[in-house]
Amino acid sequence: SFLVDAAQPATFGLTQPAQGIETKATTINFAWTASTDSSGIASYRLLVDNDPAFGSPAVDSTFSAATLNTSAVVPPNDTYFWRVIAQDDAGNTRSAGDSSLLVDAAQPAAFALTQPAAGTETKATTINFAWTASTDSSGIASYRLLVDNDPAFGTPAVDSTFSAATLNTTGVLQPNDTYFWRVVAQDDAGNTRVSGDSSFLVDAAQPAAFALTQPAAGTETSATTISFAWTASSDSSGIASYRLLVDNDPAFVTPAVDSTFSSATLNTTAVVPPNDTYYWRVIAQDDAGNTRVSGDSSFL
Repeated sequence: SFLVDAAQPATFGLTQPAQGIETKATTINFAWTASTDSSGIASYRLLVDNDPAFGSPAVDSTFSAATLNTSAVVPPNDTYFWRVIAQDDAGNTRSAGDSSLLVDAAQPAAFALTQPAAGTETKATTINFAWTASTDSSGIASYRLLVDNDPAFGTPAVDSTFSAATLNTTGVLQPNDTYFWRVVAQDDAGNTRVSGDSSFLVDAAQPAAFALTQPAAGTETSATTISFAWTASSDSSGIASYRLLVDNDPAFVTPAVDSTFSSATLNTTAVVPPNDTYYWRVIAQDDAGNTRVSGDSSFL
């Protein structure tokens, strides 16, 4: 006896990789369901090509009827189409229908941190972070923000992941420390790109106490050109300036002298109208914007 079988094998499906998957792996696992046929299944042929017409397959392998999965290596950074062809013992064939996947082993494009600027010194503990967008052939999946007082990012104070649409956020930090920060872009295939690190100082502490030295408290003088002097203050972020205020009102509402000097200046002269009692103070300001008032003194 013999069998005349002119019918295709039964339909079957492709199961792995899922349609449209994006991966950075170049070794791909392929799997499909079993077909059936009255004459029996003889083989399965796997075709993988970056051409949807399958003109020059990167993979063209034939397997026994018992084989429903295999792995194959394909070059990175391309879109691949794949199909499986079942053949029965009579030579009839059935194609499973085509599926596609993207093999993307490339990092997302370089991008930059924009805020806070490198070396920023601030007294604020709520910090605005911003960065430019990255791009990738498979699409950007997420951005991960890391902020740590350790440049190795061992125990981040902030570790937050955002969608590809998010290019800025805020974070709350403990004061009086130097922080390092980075953003990690991840594409849809799982590849990552680190922005490069930046740092800033959160300084919420006043500058160190300092003293007024000249004129001495309670001085009485006939001079109207007065020499003023004070000791230096200090601060972890550095002293930015000293502001001298002189007023005949101890509330300093309308100062006769209101002058700001660089951190290198610890003395100056100023002219005041005669025949009055004057109060004076110096305000030290650090690079983060914190201030310390010297304490007031007066002279006649």
